[in-house]
Amino acid sequence: MGNTVYVQKCQTCHGPEGQGMKTPDSPEYQYPLLWGKNSYNDGAGLYRVSNFARYVKANMPLGASHRKPQLTDDEAWDLDAYVNSMPRPKKDIRKDWPDISKKHFDHPFGPYKDGYSEHKFHTDHWRAFANVLPADRHTVGKAYTKNIEGVNTCLRSRKRRLARKKTCFSKKKEYHLAALNIMFTYRNKQKK
Repeated sequence: MGNTVYVQKCQTCHGPEGQGMKTPDSPEYQYPLLWGKNSYNDGAGLYRVSNFARYVKANMPLGASHRKPQLTDDEAWDLDAYVNSMPRPKKDIRKDWPDISKKHFDHPFGPYKDGYSEHKFHTDHWRAFANVLPADRHTVGKAYTKNIEGVNTCLRSRKRRLARKKTCFSKKKEYHLAALNIMFTYRNKQKK
């Protein structure tokens, strides 16, 4: 899905291979690279899921604005998943969070405070999982999935404020933004 959005709305400026477009007669880029060896690394702010999606929703494609976005929420998230899954420079992030409790929950890589690894799979007893997941990285049981499902359900229900005007939508923009700020602040403080 993200590939389709990229081809339709981003490729004209950023190129079919995410290579960007240089300003004529200049080493500078008019439209920056989105992936490849000279693009932003996996420790950059745009590599955070919410940062990239929020930025492209309010600024892309050319002519979009916060008040008049040209991407839907789903398109922004799909585009984020597509672009950030492409090859890019790696950064040594081992020292970025000496206190892991201060790491924001929307980073796409571990380690996380909750102790769950992105390299391990915690599922229920559905047999199909055993056929496709490596046994040494697969843990079965509700005890392991309860916390993950609880956090996801909480975030899912709260993010409805972003899109549904009929459910949980504040009448004033200031209240809407304050509620979202409280949600993310609360979630990040829970990690301390």
